[in-house]
Amino acid sequence: MRKYNVTIKDSIYTDFKGFNRKLKDQSSRLGGLFSDITVIEAEIRSSRSLLRFKGLDKSEKLKGIAAFTKIFMDEITEFNFQDLKQVRKRLRGRKNQQIIMSWNPIDENHWIKKKVIDVDPWYDLPNILDDMPESQLSENSFVKINKKGNAILIKTTYLDNYWVVGHQKGGFLDKHVVADFEDDKEKDLNNYNIYALGNYGVSTEGLAFTENVHWATYSELPDYDFYETYGLDFAGGSSADNRKVYPEPLKFDEADGSTTTAFGRLMINKASMSVYVKLLVYKEFIDTNDLKDICMNETSSINEDGSKVRKNILADNARGDKITELLIAGLSVIGAKTSEGGSNQVKTGVDIMRKYKIYIHIDDTPGIISMRNHKKEVSKSTGLLTGNYEESYKDFIDMIRYPLVYFDLYGW
Repeated sequence: MRKYNVTIKDSIYTDFKGFNRKLKDQSSRLGGLFSDITVIEAEIRSSRSLLRFKGLDKSEKLKGIAAFTKIFMDEITEFNFQDLKQVRKRLRGRKNQQIIMSWNPIDENHWIKKKVIDVDPWYDLPNILDDMPESQLSENSFVKINKKGNAILIKTTYLDNYWVVGHQKGGFLDKHVVADFEDDKEKDLNNYNIYALGNYGVSTEGLAFTENVHWATYSELPDYDFYETYGLDFAGGSSADNRKVYPEPLKFDEADGSTTTAFGRLMINKASMSVYVKLLVYKEFIDTNDLKDICMNETSSINEDGSKVRKNILADNARGDKITELLIAGLSVIGAKTSEGGSNQVKTGVDIMRKYKIYIHIDDTPGIISMRNHKKEVSKSTGLLTGNYEESYKDFIDMIRYPLVYFDLYGW
């Protein structure tokens, strides 16, 4: 299995076809044992066995797997935890059934680590087979067994790969691949840790913003000349039973999808192309009057002549009703735009945001979580990244995008 059916043909299906072709070629030497191998679309058959290749794009594709003895889930990081749970439930009724999973440890926060590996104690097994010195694994590799004795965890690296580093008994020394890993060691340590050493890293594929490249955290504002403005992303609604206002209590809701009201202050320095963000509201439910009060208190300032002014709030222009309420209350609110006369476009806005170094206050946990997780969508039909961004973890991003894009386009 692969998560998406479209990825099978050029990956695992091709590998298996090549392997079975070799078996068939050697069949006469092996007494005709594999002479009856037949390869058809998405299946490899013999009189003794059947290999079937499936994508798990749709849950109904799990029907009919109970009769199989082994399920191989290739690139398990593309699947979700519910996929694995369903495979476990449906694989039943035969002896010696087994699930085999393979993956690169792309993300230390991935469910395969958090919900499968980390929940069990693991004990070391020998990393060399008896009387086979060539089976010795490299120092970064291991074989472990869990406490229940029903799972084996094997970690190998390119240093164990017969067709990359070669061996005295054969294989192939691929100097190009080795050189590429050594280059990553100097220039891309995260990639080197994941793909060369097999250590857990941080997934950056498809991310809107890369930590320490596009964004970082801060605890105190630097002594810059800032332009102060505010961003507001409307979501959720008001509920008498679920009214939650930050900072009472001093706790945020967890970063989530598009159901959260996010309001924050941006301090922008054009000379350094940097923006410092402080999250002021991040709540699933907030009463409109409470939101007005917070916006009033935060955006009000006094000029040297004693006159009161309001700082601008850039808000989601899709919620004209909400903007009108805030304008009536006396706030300075502008509907966000991407270009002169145009509505805000997410991709264009993210591209503009990436021109700046964005600093998130170290106490603003939902903001940090959002920056680490907001990414592009994956097409369900192709398994490839699209040009659009997911709805998850977007509220905080939108809160920054509205004022920062406006500032970049119009300069105030």
